[in-house]
Amino acid sequence: MVTASHPLTLTLQAPLDLAGARMASLTFWHSYTLSGRGQAQVEFSTDGGENWQTLAVRQDGEQSWTPITMRLTSFAGPGHPPLRLRFRLLPGGPADRWLIDDVLVEALEPPALYPLPFEDDVERWRRWDAT
Repeated sequence: MVTASHPLTLTLQAPLDLAGARMASLTFWHSYTLSGRGQAQVEFSTDGGENWQTLAVRQDGEQSWTPITMRLTSFAGPGHPPLRLRFRLLPGGPADRWLIDDVLVEALEPPALYPLPFEDDVERWRRWDAT
């Protein structure tokens, strides 16, 4: 739980190595109450936590428990540095809160239409369209 009277930032301690993935996503459940100037931010760093950039922002309002999924594909693949994530509350009032649960980072593979290596003798025409 992140509230105006509790820690305002939750930072993942270990960086995530997504270099072996082609696609990736972050999914978590959350609930929040934010006053007019309050913000709930998901942030990332690719330099070990020296600099942080905003991945997503929620502002002003209330939300009961709901899942949210964010694409991390731009951080996946060879040559990408390890990724750090954090959840940050910028309260606009004393009642602001952000509850976070069930955080999941997944490396995803795009579905293959046919398994590779693909081979076909083209005698049955089931896998081909003739026009």
